[in-house]
Amino acid sequence: LVGVLSGMNDAGLCVAVLEVYDAKEGEPHFNPKGIPYALCHRRLLEECTTIAEAKKLLESMPRTTLLNLAVADRTSTAVFEVTPKQVVLRPSVRGVCTCTNHFCIKEVKPEKAADLFNSDERLDILDKARGGTGKLGVEDVHKYLHAVNQGELTLQTMIFDPANLRL
Repeated sequence: LVGVLSGMNDAGLCVAVLEVYDAKEGEPHFNPKGIPYALCHRRLLEECTTIAEAKKLLESMPRTTLLNLAVADRTSTAVFEVTPKQVVLRPSVRGVCTCTNHFCIKEVKPEKAADLFNSDERLDILDKARGGTGKLGVEDVHKYLHAVNQGELTLQTMIFDPANLRL
């Protein structure tokens, strides 16, 4: 496999891809002239150190398809909701950024999306991570990720710690 589906660079910039299957009406689903997203993501890790830099670079590249890209740097987290036409940043809420396999931002979210793979329900479970009063630890994150595991459909599960450059 050439490129990056998920990874972290030496500056602590992290990316993790989550496939998305539907977008707002009028939003293109595929651009055959785009750069395959794994190559786009590899370039982000090669050239960027912050979420802002990654967004700017990703916007400059022709993109092929729909996806969510969970991103983190040493100080913050976000999700890029990506289509061939645009990259919309969804920031963390109360220090927690959650993401599954559908768009949440009105610019790209379909009016009525099919809930493939229980994406809505899984996001609701992850959103409960915002309810605590303290900082989430690795074991806390692991429990939330395990709660939304899709069995054979879950291709990868990783916990990034960009501040300490640990995976």
